[in-house]
Amino acid sequence: MTVNNRKGSYLISPILGCFTAIGFLFPHYFFVSLISLVTFIRIEFIKSFPSSTNFFLFYLCFFIIGCHWLIHPLRDFAHIPSLLSNIIIMGLCAYFALIYTLVVSLYKKFFAHSYFSLLFFSILMTLAEFVRSQGLGGFPFLMHGYLLTDTPFSYFIPILGVYGMTMLLFYFCLSIVGKNSSLKKMGSFIIFISCLLMLLGQQNWTKPIHDVKIGIIQTNNKKDIFDNGKLKDGFSYINSRIKSIDKANLIIWPEGAFLLSQRVAFKMVNDELLIGGVFTISNQKNVYNSMVVFNAMGTLLFTHHKYYLAQFNETIPEGFIWLLKLLNLPHVGLKSGSGRDVIYNSEYGIIGSLICYELLFPQFVHQYANQVNYFIVVNDLSWFLGSSFDKQYTHIGRFIAKSTQKPLMIASNYGSSQWIDSKGNVVKELKPHTSSSFVQTIQIQSGKTPIAIYGDGAVALFLFIVLILLSSAEHLYLRRFVSHALK
Repeated sequence: MTVNNRKGSYLISPILGCFTAIGFLFPHYFFVSLISLVTFIRIEFIKSFPSSTNFFLFYLCFFIIGCHWLIHPLRDFAHIPSLLSNIIIMGLCAYFALIYTLVVSLYKKFFAHSYFSLLFFSILMTLAEFVRSQGLGGFPFLMHGYLLTDTPFSYFIPILGVYGMTMLLFYFCLSIVGKNSSLKKMGSFIIFISCLLMLLGQQNWTKPIHDVKIGIIQTNNKKDIFDNGKLKDGFSYINSRIKSIDKANLIIWPEGAFLLSQRVAFKMVNDELLIGGVFTISNQKNVYNSMVVFNAMGTLLFTHHKYYLAQFNETIPEGFIWLLKLLNLPHVGLKSGSGRDVIYNSEYGIIGSLICYELLFPQFVHQYANQVNYFIVVNDLSWFLGSSFDKQYTHIGRFIAKSTQKPLMIASNYGSSQWIDSKGNVVKELKPHTSSSFVQTIQIQSGKTPIAIYGDGAVALFLFIVLILLSSAEHLYLRRFVSHALK
């Protein structure tokens, strides 16, 4: 590559990284992300080897644009100065970009000359995504597989899950634009995929049971976890809204609406279940972010403590507490739940209970998906103000509904509340940044999808095993071939 071409690629890579993030900020423009990603891969693989520097620049800008909403919890709630907030975000995005850069370096060193080079690269990128989604307590946003939610490839979602979809996306891109691609290869691959899609399009993994009328109370409070004075008004508002909702089997309110005490007394109209987010304090003075279920008599029936706590918001990794103390920054530490108190068997079907961040970990959701009839999710998106985080959250919720083929209801504070059916369609949604309520009938489902049987971790493990076995077999074959030729 000439010097001018190299400089040009250094400029094009970050631009394409920015455009690839568009489909996450505005899911209706997913095609912009797909075109940008395909273009970047073509530029990198049309030459001898992909450039580690270009991949770093691409993913650095991809994460900076896609995670711009991180500025709000740091600057507007933790009151970290804007300059320092942006430096922290840049450092985090650089960390994520380095993971993919390392993958490219490994590919060039060990797999670039392989007959299965395209397959190996796709697997490595998928494993990088798995590692990135688990590191530092987990950062499960902007996973490439989500870009296929509204494409014909979505029929693979209940089988492959998000990591499998990432693998499929990269392999498809490389098959049609990679240096080893040809019209014959591309045509054969497209025909094969099309036939599979026709078969999978007729497959329903779950079946409807009956209808449930679900009411959602949406709130619009800009809360601050370091100053929870507004929690005092949360219960009175929820209670007043309950009286105005008629003919619902369940009524849901958002995450952390109030502090649960022994003196809770709801004003019921019908014989409905009340489900929502509260803060609870144990006898050991541990504070939990919880979801509770009350019956019409006001009796507490069920409690789920949030398992996946939001890093740096609800919990601080041990390795960073010293830094916050040094900078004299506020920090809190909620107690994590067991992760085993998700399922509640109600008279209106078996409910999977998820609190905000938990929805974003597909391996956690799929662990319980086959045992429930539908999911209820409560969240508080006031941390991210009017950013695109709300759209990203809904996008992931729709993907999860498709992967489990179970309906999913989201009760939101500050964001948009939705009723999502088992096909991933938003049946009804409330306007964000408003206080409102509505009742919608949803058909709940029973049955099992493949990805919920073996789980997302098994997909990542399978790909890792394929990588090791196939590369080892190829290496052994080449050694024997060379040895035979020398004889």
